[in-house]
Amino acid sequence: MTPDKRPLTVGCVACGHEWTGLYLPMNISLAARAMQTMHCPMCGASSSDIRIRAEKGDDAA
Repeated sequence: MTPDKRPLTVGCVACGHEWTGLYLPMNISLAARAMQTMHCPMCGASSSDIRIRAEKGDDAA
């Protein structure tokens, strides 16, 4: 991984598994397509059950 790439952690609502879904920066169209077709590698839940996880230190406003 190059220093300018940041992992985007995603999580499954169905089973609670978290993993690196993408690396940013990334073209927004490619990122959206990747998120729409993503499935949980642990339980196989569809993209409607996948959520982006907030980074530690981020404030939820």
